[in-house]
Amino acid sequence: MRTNGLSKNVNKYPIADLKSLEEYIVSCDKGLVVDENLLDCYKGIEEDLEVVKRFEHIRVIKDKKIFILFYRNLEDDVEKELQELDPEVREDMISEWVST
Repeated sequence: MRTNGLSKNVNKYPIADLKSLEEYIVSCDKGLVVDENLLDCYKGIEEDLEVVKRFEHIRVIKDKKIFILFYRNLEDDVEKELQELDPEVREDMISEWVST
């Protein structure tokens, strides 16, 4: 765990392993930003984030150096429609959404 030089950082998130990471992402309506606080949760989280990014029900939005993880309800009509769009159009929509 990283420290600030004075004392150990207190975990901002209730995440201790892959399962709790996935559960927390599912519970975040506005997504989970991959930041230093998240990376400080537990040893091995960076590897687990790579695993989570491959889950079908997790959407990864990348804007420059920022990653945001969202739960994808695969039964949602909007989600189904988004998947049917041309990939280039879909990426443009996501880019617009991230920039607003």
